[in-house]
Amino acid sequence: MIYLYNLIFYHPILNALIYLYETVAFRNFGLAIIVVTLLIRLILYPFFHKSAKQQMVMQRIQPKIKKIQELHKGDKEKQTQALMDLYKEHGVNPFSSLLLIILQLPIMLALYWVVRSGLTPGDIAGLYSFVAQPHAINSVFLGLFDLAKPNAIMIFLAAAAQYFQARLAIWRDPNNTTAPSQAE
Repeated sequence: MIYLYNLIFYHPILNALIYLYETVAFRNFGLAIIVVTLLIRLILYPFFHKSAKQQMVMQRIQPKIKKIQELHKGDKEKQTQALMDLYKEHGVNPFSSLLLIILQLPIMLALYWVVRSGLTPGDIAGLYSFVAQPHAINSVFLGLFDLAKPNAIMIFLAAAAQYFQARLAIWRDPNNTTAPSQAE
């Protein structure tokens, strides 16, 4: 199982990271990580796009879902059937976001393990024949931060970026009459 995981996820990401480090990222490990992450996001974009559409529809039908839940409060079977009919009517799969997480998780774990391994030239194994093995890896990002060592500034920047990305990802329906505190 580990062999299959390495074959499908770990080694392709490792090779992409090293290849981009040597060619596109100007021998800057931080830039190579950013480029690989963007490529992964680009590859997974169709799934993200479909999931975002599903989330917008789910937000739009949220008042109907609450109405069904109140209407069939005592009968879970009727409530479930009414919800399934509503989802079918609007072409929504409530479990579609779960598929995205299941698909994304092994890829992100592989990226994490590749970066965590330290990537010292002696430890890099499994490079494809067309990927040149680097003599040394520059782990200083843009000449400012050493990615090989813990850095409080990078942790803060990463947390702030995640926060703003999450805020931008929340789509607000102008027709939704619920208060913002209830919608979040």
